[in-house]
Amino acid sequence: MIQKFENSEAYQKVISEKVRNVDVIANLIKGVHDSDLLTRKQASQRIANIIKNPGKSKVMRLLEKFDNCMKVLRKGISLRDTQKMAIMYAIESNSNLLSQVNTGEGKSYIVAAIAIIRASQFQSVDIITSSPVLAQRDSAEMKDLYEAMSINIDHNCHEDVEKRKQAYKANVVYGEIGRFQRDYLLHHFYRKNILGDRSRENSCVIVDEVDNMLLDNGNNMLYLSHSVPGMEMLEPLFVHLERMIFIPTCKGNKEKTFATETIEASVLSDLLGRLSMDDIELMANTSEAKTKCFAVWTHLIHEQIIDSEGYLLLEKDSDFEVIRLQISSALKNLTTEIHAKKIITCLKAIVNRRREIFVPRYLIPFIRRHLSDYIENAKRALFMKSNEAYVVDVDHTQQDSDITPKVTIIDQNTGVDLATSQWSEGLHQCVQIKHGCRVNPISMKAVFVSNVNYLKGYSRINGLSGTLGSHEESRTLVDLYQADLIKVPTFRAKRLYEHVPVIAKDEGEWLDAIFEEVADQLEILKMD
Repeated sequence: MIQKFENSEAYQKVISEKVRNVDVIANLIKGVHDSDLLTRKQASQRIANIIKNPGKSKVMRLLEKFDNCMKVLRKGISLRDTQKMAIMYAIESNSNLLSQVNTGEGKSYIVAAIAIIRASQFQSVDIITSSPVLAQRDSAEMKDLYEAMSINIDHNCHEDVEKRKQAYKANVVYGEIGRFQRDYLLHHFYRKNILGDRSRENSCVIVDEVDNMLLDNGNNMLYLSHSVPGMEMLEPLFVHLERMIFIPTCKGNKEKTFATETIEASVLSDLLGRLSMDDIELMANTSEAKTKCFAVWTHLIHEQIIDSEGYLLLEKDSDFEVIRLQISSALKNLTTEIHAKKIITCLKAIVNRRREIFVPRYLIPFIRRHLSDYIENAKRALFMKSNEAYVVDVDHTQQDSDITPKVTIIDQNTGVDLATSQWSEGLHQCVQIKHGCRVNPISMKAVFVSNVNYLKGYSRINGLSGTLGSHEESRTLVDLYQADLIKVPTFRAKRLYEHVPVIAKDEGEWLDAIFEEVADQLEILKMD
């Protein structure tokens, strides 16, 4: 069927095998949120004219030199006009520019060319990739091109601080955004002097796979934590939580048993002991005593025997014995003698209760502030699956002498192991207990920076991606980063076009949808 039409003028116009030239590309470049199409067309044509007259522009002369180096070092490979257009658009733009460049159009060379030109305009250039693996790969593969252009290049994926200090002396540094943020926080808040005289205010950043960085992970924050002595004493608490959540519920209301409020009350009762208003009323066996229950409750709170929720404020039996006679006398004046004796006996039993969680008393206020989060994360650990959210394995990098298995987080977007990261609020500890691994002490969040705030600190942002998201998502990029968004066409017309996806509930509906689509296409061909 294609052979019947492929030599026609209309076919050649729509689906041409010819490589597009600069003028055609300039005409096809579209802004994602253009309000003035004429202005866009004029801007594109201006850049096309610069590319066609390389001798009149210092930047183009530098780009031509890069192109010549490519021909020598890459065995005849040179920049296509689409690549040149994407490069020059980024350089000539007066604002931050994010470009949609399709897969297979050579983004790695575009990034390298932009970085080399930007290195002549800014103090330094940072190239942010979606993972440290890509950063190391690209920096190694492109090193000869940079060196041919007299540009120093390195990556910041070393765990050794001294190696990272040396890396930041290079003109261009590749890395994953978390590595840049980590060193920024260490430099400015911990005074580690990792960055030297490198500053974002005098630098340009190039973001590869900008949709992953700014849309998928746009709200991410990097926290640097520090160890606090004594936090290892919380391990019995996490073991107890895991036992409560993992134990099967054979009878009773399962939802109530699994509820965070129920578990929290049980844990605090074990840690502190509790005498509730219901307990006081239960011990009142006369009508007179029942009318005095609230007065007794109020007095115990006032004398700091219990708090407003009924949890004991007394730690040891010796503390209780000191005030026993005083409290007993006061209660006998408030209620009946039998009721008062029952309350005193109950208080002593609670103080001397059998405990399952042993943590220092000074940690109780901290536990109460975080307990609901710990419980929710213990539940989350129950349903998390190994080899999906994390892996349990020994260290294979030979950087750790400990040969016991460890829980290593897997980045859900890139699939990369995050060996130096831990989940917060007890989640990491609960997963470690689940798999019988050594439990790390909880660390405290000290300083942090968000992806948005970090990137906005650069003097200029250039980004490339296979997609810039939906209309609403790309509008967010414009608002957050004051960026111009463009779509760069492919170097030749595509022969494959995707139709709107059809989602089917089952195989039968899926086959019906295929049949209907084929029938529609055949009907169109018959009409033609």
